[in-house]
Amino acid sequence: MMINTDTSICLIIPYFGKWPVYFELFLFSLEKQKNLEVILFTDINYTSEIPKNMTIINFTINDFNILASKKIRYGY
Repeated sequence: MMINTDTSICLIIPYFGKWPVYFELFLFSLEKQKNLEVILFTDINYTSEIPKNMTIINFTINDFNILASKKIRYGY
């Protein structure tokens, strides 16, 4: 995973299920936003080209729930 350290905003998005109908428009818009980095955790296999400022990490909702549970309890 390569993160661009020159960006000013990084969105971390968990998304599970199927892509919304506007997903291609989201990718098109994201490509134009040079100051924005998106890391998408998803269980959807996306094989088409994505913008350079987007990283897709294959992750199931179960993996997400386990990780979130561990992080929430951290420090308590």
